[in-house]
Amino acid sequence: MRIKCREQNRTPDLERCARIRWVPWVLANANNPTIIRWWENERSTGRGSKTHVPLWFVRENYAVILEKRADFYLLLTSYCLTPHRAATFEKEWSAWCTAKKAEAASKAASGTPSTHG
Repeated sequence: MRIKCREQNRTPDLERCARIRWVPWVLANANNPTIIRWWENERSTGRGSKTHVPLWFVRENYAVILEKRADFYLLLTSYCLTPHRAATFEKEWSAWCTAKKAEAASKAASGTPSTHG
């Protein structure tokens, strides 16, 4: 886990450390779309594809990143977003929502029930 240090030089990131207690709060509020935005990202690694789930506390520009496993989620990291990273999150979240809406519309047209979650 990389919750306490910046990746580049491994020195303590005091802003990140001050927010370590936010991780359980973000997890507990993940199903409240007025507070937390979440989506799934497929990431390619040397060991294949992995699904990451960013949980974005928009008001504070804070993110908790989980990895989706077969029957649980693994906490990978958490960090404060830079303005550039927040813009990237906005684009990823919007694209995911658009794709989910299109998928739901396609299933509705074919008579298949939607299982969005």
